[in-house]
Amino acid sequence: YYEGSDGIYRMKQDGTAIIRIKKTEGESLRHFNVSGNWLYYSNDQKQICRINTDGSNQQIIEEKSSYQGRIVNNLMYYKVSGDGIWQMNLDGKNKEHVTEEHPKCFWVEAKKLYASYYRAPWMYVTHIGLIKKETTIPVDQRISIEDFQMVGNWIYYCIETDEKKHIRE
Repeated sequence: YYEGSDGIYRMKQDGTAIIRIKKTEGESLRHFNVSGNWLYYSNDQKQICRINTDGSNQQIIEEKSSYQGRIVNNLMYYKVSGDGIWQMNLDGKNKEHVTEEHPKCFWVEAKKLYASYYRAPWMYVTHIGLIKKETTIPVDQRISIEDFQMVGNWIYYCIETDEKKHIRE
């Protein structure tokens, strides 16, 4: 799934069978996640929405100014402007405050919250449900982590230095 100039599209992995599933009419969408038959995204109003993967049944599931949704174990974790990180069921119900912290970016894996902060020389690791930071992972002080993702034992991250952006493993 990707956003084109006039809508949300889906295609096969080989680049064929491109189909527009939603016309966006100038709206910018971001933070795509797919789970089951649903596509989740943030809209221009910073609401979290979902739509069936065939383009039907669009719903707003979080109206607060929110973004950077991540789906883990049938829960959506997301940032709320000025109110930290929250979690909710994938239908938008049972919203729960996870932390008041305001990381630049975060990832959830195995009930742990990994968070990166603006120009901090480390990433924090916290068990979900605990208030205090548990562990730190050192990061070069000259960089700023823009976003990251975890796969297995690896953290893949994009950084921004004074010169340009890089992707590191």
